[in-house]
Amino acid sequence: MKKLEQMSDLENKFCILVALILAFLFCLAFLKIHIKIETTMLGYEIGRLKNEEFLLLKKRSSLTMDLAQITTKASLSALSE
Repeated sequence: MKKLEQMSDLENKFCILVALILAFLFCLAFLKIHIKIETTMLGYEIGRLKNEEFLLLKKRSSLTMDLAQITTKASLSALSE
């Protein structure tokens, strides 16, 4: 009779251990999915920012050319007359 109770207690401990291991594996899988989603979202953000940087650099170049054109001697002398 005692041996049967010990077996039952051992089986209960084993079931609890299995449940804890499964819960831990589920948490790891969830964490992996979360990291993949965050990495993908970060990649899209980097792509958007690179495009914005390109457009800003293009605008800066255009403004620099306009400034150079405005501040030439010929342009300044035409404005002073």
